[in-house]
Amino acid sequence: MGMKSLAEAIIMQSITDLWKEDERENCLKFLKGEDFSLCAEMAGMSLPDQIKLMTLVNKSVKHGIAKKKIKKSPYKAVDTRFGRTMKENAGSFSMAL
Repeated sequence: MGMKSLAEAIIMQSITDLWKEDERENCLKFLKGEDFSLCAEMAGMSLPDQIKLMTLVNKSVKHGIAKKKIKKSPYKAVDTRFGRTMKENAGSFSMAL
């Protein structure tokens, strides 16, 4: 594996690991630090490309964390077509009469 491929793999693994709670802090340190800049440079990424990637990652992380919070706190909604209450349960929807 060449240096470019290795640098790309390190960046991709770090982005993937952002979704693991126990790895997130280390990944953020990597992505915010000089190590990311070095890997990005070895991978042939220009500064504008690095900024685009970091913007995309930032939006994805914020969206993913917000989505995760919604899943953790069940909500109820009324289905006006049938007058039933819908409740989210473990990622699936069930209808209670």
